[in-house]
Amino acid sequence: MAYRAVSNDVIFQNSRLVKCKRCGLNQINRTFTQATLTDYYQNQYDRDSIYQVSPENFPKDNLFSVSRGRALAKLHQKLALPTPKTVCDLGCGYGHLLYGFSQFFPQAHYTGVEYDPNTEAILKRLNFDFKLGGIDDIDELRGKVDVLITSHVFEHVVDPNQFVDQCKNLLSPQGVFIWEMPNSDPFNLACERRHSPHICLWDIDTLRKVLENHGLTVLFLDTAGKKYSFVDSLEKGIIKTAGLFIQNMFQKETNNISLSDKDAIGFKLDLYGNNRRNLRVIARKSDK
Repeated sequence: MAYRAVSNDVIFQNSRLVKCKRCGLNQINRTFTQATLTDYYQNQYDRDSIYQVSPENFPKDNLFSVSRGRALAKLHQKLALPTPKTVCDLGCGYGHLLYGFSQFFPQAHYTGVEYDPNTEAILKRLNFDFKLGGIDDIDELRGKVDVLITSHVFEHVVDPNQFVDQCKNLLSPQGVFIWEMPNSDPFNLACERRHSPHICLWDIDTLRKVLENHGLTVLFLDTAGKKYSFVDSLEKGIIKTAGLFIQNMFQKETNNISLSDKDAIGFKLDLYGNNRRNLRVIARKSDK
């Protein structure tokens, strides 16, 4: 299957998706060093234009990520997990998700980890800690994290097995992962407009397998968020354009959420099941 890379994602051009015959994981048919990807995310990845955020208007500039943080916190509450004292968001962007999550657990200590130094000023306003870099730069948190959030990060890592082990080592004895990533089953893969800059594209089976293979117990795993439709799966052209226009006319969503009401969640991010666009998982270290 062709790998869909946007024009400015130069290092991902002219690639294909290949499926591992042993485990079933879809992945790009080339390898990257961590140094190459670090340079890409620091110097080429245009996060502001992709997500249309304006940090000076935080947090109302990205109600989508605020909603996602609230949805993850509500799922944590639904599973009746221990109230967290230490929460870390690895790849936190500008902190919108942490802001939404923190409305449910205001007494917790929060740390955001991100390659963009501009994040620090925003997190300081929230009295959150900031760590510049990635998972290799936060060894001081080893064994201390009660909730480790990674939202749309796992599909970007060079070595998924190493990443899972590193995340596992960050967890406190009662700690849990709360992860989200695209649901890359065959139908969704066909609907996605772009695959770049993703390296591994996970579905429910491959995600469960990699976590259990590393000694983790999956407490929750389901698809979440919006759904793709048949119209999304069509090739580009006038039929698809017309279909999407009509589809959007009849889809009513509650996206202009209240910042003061923590239970207000838009963008269908609190809906589950029936092959939705994202995977959402909560896992902990297995009992020995």
